[in-house]
Formats: sequence, structure tokens, C-alpha cells
Amino acid sequence: MLPALEAAEKALQALNKNDIVEIKTFTKPPILVQLTMEGVCTLLQEKADWETAKRVLGDAAFIKRLVEYDKDNIPDKVRLSPWEGEATHSSC
Repeated sequence: MLPALEAAEKALQALNKNDIVEIKTFTKPPILVQLTMEGVCTLLQEKADWETAKRVLGDAAFIKRLVEYDKDNIPDKVRLSPWEGEATHSSC
């Protein structure tokens, strides 16, 4: 298993409801939280902005969706190689 994937899975296992509630309270999240949630939204094929991220975080099945995410079959439209375009993030 890739080290980054293994680290992400461990972080996901440590995530709990209180963490999610805290994250949702941010009106302007720290940049690393924002970038992480934009990536999560992209993988879940949701709009990658903070308002959508808060809605996604509010889903009762959010953690389950991540745990059960089929990381071996990410749709091609979700994948972006570094040379296909410059990744940007919105300033929420």
C-alpha cells in the first residue's frame, strides 16, 4: 500500500463526529482543511467549494461514504494528472 494512502486511511479511522462538527463551524477554514475538503468533494463528485463541503460534512453517512469509497475504481473524470491543468482552489 502507498504510504500516503495508508496515512489517509489511518487519519480517517481517527476521525469522529466531534471533529466533523468542529470543521463545519468554520466560516473561513484553515487552508489545509479547505484543500482537503475540496479534494474529498472532488472524489465524491460534488462541487469543490466550502459551502458544498459543509453540506457533505453534514451528511449522516459522510464517514461511511469515505470508508467505503472504492479507491481502486476512481472514475476517469475525477482523475487529474498534473499536466492536464493547474489545480486551483476557491477562496471561500
